[in-house]
Amino acid sequence: MNLPTREEYEFLRFKFTQDIAHGSPSDRLVAMHNLMHIMGLYASSDELILAKIMDR
Repeated sequence: MNLPTREEYEFLRFKFTQDIAHGSPSDRLVAMHNLMHIMGLYASSDELILAKIMDR
C-alpha cells in the first residue's frame, strides 16, 4: 500500500479538519473517520520504521 506523500497528508489533514469545523453533521463524522484513518496509517508507518531502525 502506498501512503500519501507528506504534502498530500498535510493537505488531507487540513481538508478533513476544515470539514469537521464547517461541515454538516454527516460530513463531520466522515471527516473525523478519514482523519483518524490517515493519522493511524502514518503512526503505523512511523512505528514500523522505528522498529527497523532499532533492530539494526
